[in-house]
Amino acid sequence: MKEYTQNSKQILPTIHECEEMPARLFGQFSVAFGNLDKIYTIWRYEDGYKDLEKSYMIYRTKNIYKQYEEEQAKFINHRSSQVCFQFSFWPEYIDNSDGGFFEIRSYSLR
Repeated sequence: MKEYTQNSKQILPTIHECEEMPARLFGQFSVAFGNLDKIYTIWRYEDGYKDLEKSYMIYRTKNIYKQYEEEQAKFINHRSSQVCFQFSFWPEYIDNSDGGFFEIRSYSLR
């Protein structure tokens, strides 16, 4: 898990700050109880599916993202992704009337 989080700390801020990337890093955390060795990364897409599609095109065409994905794959046993709206228990309300939503990526580490 240590190597995975170290790699994430290096590249995730770069993705978040990239002007052409519409995805915005909302947070990343690991699990301490229950399903251990699991990491969750949450991304915000303000313009909904339009931003999601643009982000995936950038992920597939830019070498920095391909290299990051290849490096992280060494530590991942299973991964999944789901799209959802804001959870009601989050303290800050974010207006989703523009079609915005979140993507939760979960990674089970080796």
